[in-house]
Amino acid sequence: MSDYFKTWTDFLDSKKIEGFGTYIIGDLFANRIDKNHPTLPLLAVTGKDGVVLRSSLVKRDTSNQDKSKYLRVQPGDIAYNTMRMWQGVSGLSSYDGIASPAYTICAPNDKISSSFARYLFKLPLLVQVFHKFSQGLVDDTLNLKFINFSSIKVRIPPLPEQQKIAAILTSVDNVIEKTEAQINKLQDLKRGMMQELLTRGIGHTQFKDSPVGRIPVGWDVVGISTLAEKSQNSFVIGPFGSNLVKKDYRQQGVPVVFVRDIKPSRFNWISNIFVTTKKARELIAHSVKPGEIIITKMGLPPGIAAIYNESMPSGVVTADIIRLRPNVKKTSSSFLVEALNSDIIAKQVRDRTAGQTRPKLTLTDYKTILIPLPDLEEQKKIASILSTVDSHIDKKVQKSKQSKSLKKALMQDLLTGKVRVKVD
Repeated sequence: MSDYFKTWTDFLDSKKIEGFGTYIIGDLFANRIDKNHPTLPLLAVTGKDGVVLRSSLVKRDTSNQDKSKYLRVQPGDIAYNTMRMWQGVSGLSSYDGIASPAYTICAPNDKISSSFARYLFKLPLLVQVFHKFSQGLVDDTLNLKFINFSSIKVRIPPLPEQQKIAAILTSVDNVIEKTEAQINKLQDLKRGMMQELLTRGIGHTQFKDSPVGRIPVGWDVVGISTLAEKSQNSFVIGPFGSNLVKKDYRQQGVPVVFVRDIKPSRFNWISNIFVTTKKARELIAHSVKPGEIIITKMGLPPGIAAIYNESMPSGVVTADIIRLRPNVKKTSSSFLVEALNSDIIAKQVRDRTAGQTRPKLTLTDYKTILIPLPDLEEQKKIASILSTVDSHIDKKVQKSKQSKSLKKALMQDLLTGKVRVKVD
């Protein structure tokens, strides 16, 4: 991302950008307060997708039954979350609907393209200003009412250039949306393949009932603990909380693995937190080596498993992680981690954490989980098939990351005039 301007004030004070005009937001938008339209569809504003139909969201609807005081939102309006605009939670509406009074509705005039504004209002430099202009004692109580929002200064290019910039950024968004849809389809495909391969195997024609459902004749059903090495500390949880605390953390040394580093069948060490070699020796019972399996005890849901990367040096796990050293004579790590992330295991995890406000697995409970087990050769074949799908997913994920990085750079350059676009 360009460092052309360090702050929004730098941008406003710059004398180098020809054609850009300076306005307060109130010169460009009016506060739409239009009530008593209870039959229009209910809308919501999300941080990721902007203005969406409330019915498209999975979370519980907590809106009032009486919608008479809800605000009308028309196509082309910008709506923002009054309590979360300091986080950039705003969006462009393509709907004619109503939204909670917790949102602020902004109707554009002919000086501003709302398609341009949807991106401008997400620019990190400007979001910092939204934070500054929000009122409240702490972040959780901050709000940016229109009277304060409308007084914020912005600098924008002529309308035709705004429209061209919006078109460029929209085209990048379309690529991101298409790529993420492909990722979702591939992930659905993999889930279906996992269910098929873990219940029917490869080339089997005879099946039997088992504690985990129908499986091929010749397969076993075993407890997970039987697949760990027959050695001390082969199947353990992380250290007791007081044995690894914040004051132990360093900027270099032996890596520390947290729950946030674990995704289904994916280990991505984003924590970048270490302990000293001396501390790691004290925690040797909770060490993790490349090829070993790490499983989340906490989370929504818990029980997510990944293989600790071959590219990583040995590390230590935190208290909210289970570490398993597979017995290579009995199981393939690649197969086992896919099985642990399957619906067969997820159901057993849900059964063991049912009723908990914050689902948490104990090692004792996890050791009772049953897994369908083919012979080692078939395990490796199943893992290879699923790995092929993973490779396709990885390529799409990388493409999505590149597109998001491009969008971030384009927003910084185009919205601040560092790069100008030609208008036909």
